[in-house]
Amino acid sequence: MGADQPVSGRALSSGPQRRRGAMTAEPNDPTRAGTDWTDSGEGKVTLSRNEVETLCSKAARGAGMSWGLAEEAGVAAGWLAARGIDGPAALLTYLQTGVVDCRDRLVIMSDGWSRLEAGLLCPIALGAAISDFAGTDLGPIGPSRVSLGSTAAPILLLPFLAGAARRTGQSVCLDWEGGTAKVGPGEVAPDGVSELLGMQHAEIGVQALSDTNIAHLPQTVCRLDRRVIEALNGFAMKTTVPPSEKSRADAGAGESDND
Repeated sequence: MGADQPVSGRALSSGPQRRRGAMTAEPNDPTRAGTDWTDSGEGKVTLSRNEVETLCSKAARGAGMSWGLAEEAGVAAGWLAARGIDGPAALLTYLQTGVVDCRDRLVIMSDGWSRLEAGLLCPIALGAAISDFAGTDLGPIGPSRVSLGSTAAPILLLPFLAGAARRTGQSVCLDWEGGTAKVGPGEVAPDGVSELLGMQHAEIGVQALSDTNIAHLPQTVCRLDRRVIEALNGFAMKTTVPPSEKSRADAGAGESDND
């Protein structure tokens, strides 16, 4: 029995832990939302996971996502970056398509999920739905393969699947034509990740694995391409209003407002 379900922007309740924080180019200046950084050489920038999540959340919002799903996007990109996977670049490529439509309405059935309208599924909206339905009768993680349809930037699904694996206590196999990636509770195996990262879209499916002991990528520092950070900053700045002398004065930058 199917159900036409709107995808919500709910939190990754069973996914990676959120890390709160804000990055501003100047303290207490609400007219600016970009990220300052220090180049670590070879065109690479080292950011904390918290900084990656905040930047990517703002960029996703600037590209048109709701704040709820934008936050999901930031957490997913940060989760990937902390494991040496360039999730921020994958998110940027998706945002640059200019067709970021996260208002997907999913037809959810026991043997497959699909988008009600034609087109690619948003990986963030789909990931949020996977988190919402994990462990339920309509959840996609089970002994039989469930098709998830044609999905944009499928690498961005891995953090959501890792959260669903933790919630259900099962490892998950994500498959596409010619390849697979294995995800355990909170982790991802290295095999197949590079191929998946290079895909702008793919027809994908998922199925639970009996073995929960999979090899996994170690957590590491987030070293990102400077050009990726600059482009994400460009999207992030769309969440702000143009600065003015009054707004800067109201921000209290550089002067004390103490009597």
